Amino acid sequence: MTSSVAPRPLTYPLGLLTGTLLIVVAGALHPDLAGDGAAQLAAIAGCDAWRAIHWAFLFGFALSLTGLVGVVDRHTGTAGQGAARAGVIVAVLAYSAWTIIVAFMAGTGWTLARNYVAAEPGLTATRAVFLYDMTRPFALAAQRLAGFALGISTYLFGVGRDRERTGRCGAGGRLRGSDEGRSRGLRASRVVAARLRFGAARAAAGRRLA
Repeated sequence: MTSSVAPRPLTYPLGLLTGTLLIVVAGALHPDLAGDGAAQLAAIAGCDAWRAIHWAFLFGFALSLTGLVGVVDRHTGTAGQGAARAGVIVAVLAYSAWTIIVAFMAGTGWTLARNYVAAEPGLTATRAVFLYDMTRPFALAAQRLAGFALGISTYLFGVGRDRERTGRCGAGGRLRGSDEGRSRGLRASRVVAARLRFGAARAAAGRRLA
């Protein structure tokens, strides 16, 4: 009788790989924003792929979280399942905070940038810069929280991996120890049986000589 092991679904690893690639490519294509609010709005308006870059970020976040759920599923039933579950919970917090700034820059940031470059220098352009300067610090605070939370999540996944390996090695050692114990017990029983047979033979020989 042969037992077949169900293959693991490819949804989780493919989601994690695709999401990571999307985030890396989007980060490489993202323009550097430097200077004051007016300079940053001009740089945003001059990037034709601005919205596509940020949509890639958002889709990458969703796919990466899907892949991390697969990591938790892989650790289920092992010594590292608690750390893996904590890791994915903190990862949800990290990606949620990152979604705030990405959605802000893709929506509000892009709209303010287009209004800034389309308006004549005056009240409309000044309002666009003012709104951008007032709201962007909130998004930047969310970005810092996301980076900190993602670091904790990565650490927890590492702890879960280490605990899984330690538990696997410990289980193997216990199995080897139980096998060695059984072998030693079998050898000891054979020695005792041989001694008993030898003692019985000596006693029988003594009776015959008597």
